[in-house]
Amino acid sequence: MLLGFALLYVGAVLFLNGLWLLDRIGDKEIAVINVFVGGLTMAVALFSAFGPEADAASIKAGALT
Repeated sequence: MLLGFALLYVGAVLFLNGLWLLDRIGDKEIAVINVFVGGLTMAVALFSAFGPEADAASIKAGALT
């Protein structure tokens, strides 16, 4: 569940980075979005790998593979 949530945000960031390359978004704005989604993805990966219900499948999902 959380992996799909994180990957949805990653897809949105890829789209926004494309707009940034076209000079539609400023440097400061895209940096904030990139840092937020990077932190969110790291939190989801750590929770998947080391959370209370971690098993082999969730550790593999936490590695985003």
